[in-house]
Amino acid sequence: MSLIIYMPKAGESRRRLQELIGRLVWQEPIEIFYHFSQLDFRLRHPSGNEDIALLCASTLQDLHDFIRLRSLLSNLRLILIIPNRESETVAKGHLLRPRFMGYLDSDFSDLVLVLKKMEKISTPYPHSIQSEIIVPRGGGKPHPPSFLLGEGMRK
Repeated sequence: MSLIIYMPKAGESRRRLQELIGRLVWQEPIEIFYHFSQLDFRLRHPSGNEDIALLCASTLQDLHDFIRLRSLLSNLRLILIIPNRESETVAKGHLLRPRFMGYLDSDFSDLVLVLKKMEKISTPYPHSIQSEIIVPRGGGKPHPPSFLLGEGMRK
């Protein structure tokens, strides 16, 4: 799973986002784009494993550009930062169906928590539990958890 990021034009918001990203401990590649044309090209040529996109609209024009790419964003878990808190802007942001929407004037502290949670959810676990049966990672024969085995059944 990679993290695709589109940052706003140079300024205070970009500096704060770069600082936030610098503090992230991310296990997979982070791709950062500063120009819309680069983001557009990247989304039209998917690598097959990207999972999360963090798009920051510093202007209403950025938001309109993202809306034009709506079909390319549909398979990504989207985090969207919008330029203001006006109801019309918020409504346009919801057209993209983001998992989380924040505002450009925020301190982005909630964004860190959202990204960490998304990464944790996307990280494969050594096993998954379904109906109290443990399925080993990579396949293999399922077996019940040890607490379900009676004393005579333990090896």
